[in-house]
Amino acid sequence: MQKNDIYLKQLSRIRSLNNFYHKQFLFDVRYSIAIMLSVYFLAFSYTHKLFLIVPYIVLLFMTLMAYHAHYLIFARKVSEYYENKINKIMDEKILIVHEIENKYFFPTNKRKLVVAAFGKDFSWFSFVTVFITALFLLCYVHSVLTIYTEELSSIIYFIVLILFTSSCLVTGVWWFIKENGESRIKEVLEESDEFRYE
Repeated sequence: MQKNDIYLKQLSRIRSLNNFYHKQFLFDVRYSIAIMLSVYFLAFSYTHKLFLIVPYIVLLFMTLMAYHAHYLIFARKVSEYYENKINKIMDEKILIVHEIENKYFFPTNKRKLVVAAFGKDFSWFSFVTVFITALFLLCYVHSVLTIYTEELSSIIYFIVLILFTSSCLVTGVWWFIKENGESRIKEVLEESDEFRYE
């Protein structure tokens, strides 16, 4: 089997992974919004005590969406790698999808907030990411303020919530903002190149 055929098979596999996690992300957005609307409706209609579960719902769905986003980053970076490899072998720029994605969605090799780029790289993709995040944060803050002002729970509730929230934030910053996740991909791809071209 030719090296190019192997790269094409790998590229196809990564592209299908990208497609799957995009669909999964959109599915999670839809059903998480439906659940949040249902909880808010019931909380305002029957009992405010339902707000006690809202912060945990927000944390769960934000973590799930970040999980999908980390797969999208992985798929984008690896597919870009294989497209460049194939272009190099063909000695022609025949695969340019990664370049379009970098311009249209978010650049893979620049600093961003998970999958939201800012400055000249800001896009509709970035706006939707920030918008969804802001909506969930609004629900989180509103529910916590409601719980606090209406004295719906004890200090233990807030301590546990702070612990869960802190663990999500610290791990998210470590993985996404500090780019520990993306550096792992880069490390493996660079080692692969060194092995092949020594």
